[in-house]
Amino acid sequence: MIQMLCSKIEELTITRASLECKGSITLDPELIKIAGLVENQVVDVNNLTNGARSKTYILKGEKGDVQINGALSHLMHVGDKIHVNAYCWGMPEKTIIISREQAEEILATKMNW
Repeated sequence: MIQMLCSKIEELTITRASLECKGSITLDPELIKIAGLVENQVVDVNNLTNGARSKTYILKGEKGDVQINGALSHLMHVGDKIHVNAYCWGMPEKTIIISREQAEEILATKMNW
């Protein structure tokens, strides 16, 4: 078996960062669902703005949330662009890729912008 990319959310913009919250990334529940992810799933977060990379886990947040928590908030800041990558073992039936445009549409719909 090999480790494969199962889901990728491209070019999310960080909306909040909280040093007080224990390490994780908090995401919009609808975005989690559409990306085929689950709460507490381990993901890689890659910062396109400054090149920082980290492994963390997902928490369900409120509509529109893309929040970096804990020590990771020292490396990733509000306004930074990130990719969120999830992996699985074996061969997924299909890899889910959510583009920046699709993510913006999901988040905007939830926020009623």
